[in-house]
Amino acid sequence: MINIGITGSFGKTSTKNFLYHLLKEKYYTYKTPKSYNTPMGISKVVNNELPILSDVFIVEMGACKIGDINELVNLVNIDIGVITEIGPQHLETFKTIDNILKTKLEILNSKNLKTLIINQDNIYLRNTIYPNNIKIIKIGINEEADYMAKNIVMKDSYLSFDLYYQNNSLTNIKTKLLGQHNIYNLLSAIVVAYTMGVDIENIKNSCFKIEPVLHRLSTLQDGN
Repeated sequence: MINIGITGSFGKTSTKNFLYHLLKEKYYTYKTPKSYNTPMGISKVVNNELPILSDVFIVEMGACKIGDINELVNLVNIDIGVITEIGPQHLETFKTIDNILKTKLEILNSKNLKTLIINQDNIYLRNTIYPNNIKIIKIGINEEADYMAKNIVMKDSYLSFDLYYQNNSLTNIKTKLLGQHNIYNLLSAIVVAYTMGVDIENIKNSCFKIEPVLHRLSTLQDGN
């Protein structure tokens, strides 16, 4: 089984759900439900819900103090990691942004970790020095990255962008998701799926079918 861990100050649940939709056609995929992202919640899922024949297990990893992510990677050894963003979340317990960054980087302590996807547009992740034995894949919109979203078009019912890999165009992505933040979330999911062998045309088709996550920015129509 391939274990994929997703952490960050925000964007975890959306990225997890997007990735599930991109992988489920090729792999027997299971994800932690709702916002289950604590040791207690993930333990419950592993012990009672995770199908034994699963090919892929996607784990959302939350934290409110130093050591929380380390506890989770000891519980579930992560093969592929994603850090979505670093920002001022839970400062009442973390106290500083540096503590938040330090905690999210605890995902590097997974003994099975081979690949880590990071948001290159985030200044804290961009300026971090990573171990040489882990493949770091960078996604972004503004800063030069391995995978980039360019020529972004945002409408009231969809957004689209051209997906580039190392300055070479791969395809155009169109989705019903809204907001620039979802471009980052979707980019991370696309990169994981693509590196796991999902065909780019299948990724493109799945992206268009993804529905906005409940309570995570969606359009409601009332009359006209």
